[in-house]
Amino acid sequence: VLFKGASYAARNEAYDETLALPGLSSAGQSEYVFAKMTGRPAIAGSTTLTFAATGESATVEVNDYATIFAQ
Repeated sequence: VLFKGASYAARNEAYDETLALPGLSSAGQSEYVFAKMTGRPAIAGSTTLTFAATGESATVEVNDYATIFAQ
């Protein structure tokens, strides 16, 4: 969900944009919030995405400088 607000819990639901990805599950960091002016994340982390149909997975890492790496 793409949201507007300081966090998902405190978001303004009128601005929610949802993208359905059936068969995709995630593990790890579940929320990334980027600063409006700098684009830097509030917290760095990694999320592993797994496709149920094939069992393939990929890890996405976000560092403190908003650089996103996919493995």
